Amino acid sequence: MSRRKLIMGFLFCLILVLIVPAAAYVLQPPTTQQIEQYKKDGSFSQRAARAEMIGNHKTSKFLAWRAQLKTEKMALKARGLSEEEINAQMAALAGQRKPSQPV
Repeated sequence: MSRRKLIMGFLFCLILVLIVPAAAYVLQPPTTQQIEQYKKDGSFSQRAARAEMIGNHKTSKFLAWRAQLKTEKMALKARGLSEEEINAQMAALAGQRKPSQPV
């Protein structure tokens, strides 16, 4: 392996180690102490607006639809329907209400 490839691989790993945890932390809700601090220093409204803009608090319509279908399938199984009957009903339900696919 060439020295250049080794250095590029090391840099890539280093970037992943530094950036990925930081990105995950950014989307975490603030603690009670952090909220108090942000209100004291006046940055709370700006931070709240930025969090709203990211939209991390919103549920994906596609994921909600999928969860609803899974719940309905479990209910049909609990009622004792056969797998064929369940699949027929699920196909009809899935086609009726399907939201746009996630990006």
